[in-house]
Amino acid sequence: MSLDSGFAASPRPGMTESGSNGKQYYKRDVRQDREARAMTDMTYDPEADAVYLRLGRGEIVAQEEHGPLICDLDAERRIVGIEILSAEKVLAPGDWQNARRPGRADAAE
Repeated sequence: MSLDSGFAASPRPGMTESGSNGKQYYKRDVRQDREARAMTDMTYDPEADAVYLRLGRGEIVAQEEHGPLICDLDAERRIVGIEILSAEKVLAPGDWQNARRPGRADAAE
């Protein structure tokens, strides 16, 4: 099944075209530090093998499970946080492994 509509897509603001094989690929023109600041908080619990991403503010009133993801939702059903279970299995190696441990204010050692 092809997702190509036959129309040339123009890049969205903040994105540039890359690739020269006839297909269009877009890469975000966002600095890594800007992306990191967009994330409110991230913790990693090695005993539970779970990563938690706090993405917004608000009271958590519901949860939805989607495979290894548990989404915390506010009263308007917007995602406030995401817990990723079996992190070692489902996530590629990255900075999440050095994230702050739950209940600690400083970074992991």
